[in-house]
Amino acid sequence: MKINHLHQAKSFDEVLKIVKESQNHAVIGGGAWLKRLPRKIDKAILLDQLALDYIKEHDAYIAVGSMTTLQSVVDARCLQEIGSGLLSNATAQVMGVALRNIATIGGSVVGRYGFSDIIPPLLALDAKLIFHELGEITLEKYLQQKGKTSDLLLEVQIPKKNKIGYFKKISNTPLDFSILNITISKHDHNICIILGARPGGAAFAREAMQYLSQVDQLTKTHLKKATQLVLDEVAFASNTAASQQY
Repeated sequence: MKINHLHQAKSFDEVLKIVKESQNHAVIGGGAWLKRLPRKIDKAILLDQLALDYIKEHDAYIAVGSMTTLQSVVDARCLQEIGSGLLSNATAQVMGVALRNIATIGGSVVGRYGFSDIIPPLLALDAKLIFHELGEITLEKYLQQKGKTSDLLLEVQIPKKNKIGYFKKISNTPLDFSILNITISKHDHNICIILGARPGGAAFAREAMQYLSQVDQLTKTHLKKATQLVLDEVAFASNTAASQQY
């Protein structure tokens, strides 16, 4: 990769000015996935002096700055207490500690990576995103947008809801990308099921969610039907890691 100019941003407005003026730029939000960027970049913008590395607990939610590393997310006690530690447990399965000390939650979210082990649990926890210009938007709505964003993600907000959650990753080795991951959460009687790395972006299994949310006592029969509803609704495909049938 060749970078012509490396720019250390001093303000949010400065970042957006460069983004809007330069057609060949890259915002470096950690740098873990640099190989996914074009091989030649005119301007690379660094965000590490914008004070976006923090985890702050509020009455109704926990705010995670976009430059917070994934390892900091794993270690944060306040996040371990939300959704049975759903986000912390999922994040702890992203590669190894060395990469998690580089990769940031903002870079992981903004990239909308189909292989992400971070996005499904954030969706299940009803996460919101705070952008510099756009303001507040749910993660679900952000993922539905088309094209690359020209805005700057400031923080991820995770509501303090009385949820329980579970994350399962299938991969060849612990340090590999997911072949498939599944996130399940429950809030009161409402069950959420999200499939990731199908391969493809995270997908809600809404038919199974609606069905299981109406069941008082789960049995193997209920789970078997819910599994079939997932397979009927959610699309899977083959890639170099596994076949569609797998």
